[in-house]
Amino acid sequence: MKNYSTEQSGRSMIEMLGVLAIVGVLSVAGIAGYSKAMAKFKTNKLVDQITSLSSSVRTMFSGAGTYAGLNTTSAYNLGLIPEDATKTCGSTFSTGCVIHALNGSLDVQAATTTNTNDTFKITISNLTRDACASLAASDWGGPTSVALVGAGGAGSVTKTVSAGANPIETAAACSCGAGTGCVVAITYY
Repeated sequence: MKNYSTEQSGRSMIEMLGVLAIVGVLSVAGIAGYSKAMAKFKTNKLVDQITSLSSSVRTMFSGAGTYAGLNTTSAYNLGLIPEDATKTCGSTFSTGCVIHALNGSLDVQAATTTNTNDTFKITISNLTRDACASLAASDWGGPTSVALVGAGGAGSVTKTVSAGANPIETAAACSCGAGTGCVVAITYY
C-alpha cells in the first residue's frame, strides 16, 4: 500500500499577496523620498548657479564702478553665466536660452537705484513655492535685497523681503500656490 502525503511545500496565494502589498508600500515610500531629495538637490544646484553668477559679475565689473550695459546677453558673451545653466544656448545666445536647475529662466541685468548707486539684479522664474521660500530665506552675503513676486490665483503679489528673512515672512511672500510660477529677484547693491 502506498502512503500519500498531504503536506505541501511552497507559499500560499495569501502569503504571496501579502509580500506584494509590502513591496508596493515600500516602493511608494521610496519614490516619495527620492522626489523630495531630487527637489532639494536641484534647489541647492540653483543656489550654486546664482552664487557663481553673482561672483562672476562682481569680479568682472569690480574695476568699472558701474554695471551699465549688463544684461543676460552680455553676461553670456562674457562667459559669466555658469555652463550648466546654458543648456539650450548652443553656439550663439538667444532670448530665453539660459535655464536654471529647476527649468525656469535665469536673467541678469543692471539696475539703478533711486540714489544713483549702480546695482545689478538676478531674476529667477518658474519656481515652486518651496524653492521660492528657500531662495528668499537664503543669506546671499553682503548687502542685498531680495524682491519676491508670487503669481497668485487672483493676480500677482509683490513683496520685498530682506535677505535672510524669517521663514514665515518668506513663505507669505511666495504666494504662487503649490505649483510653479514664483519669481525671485535678488538685487545686489
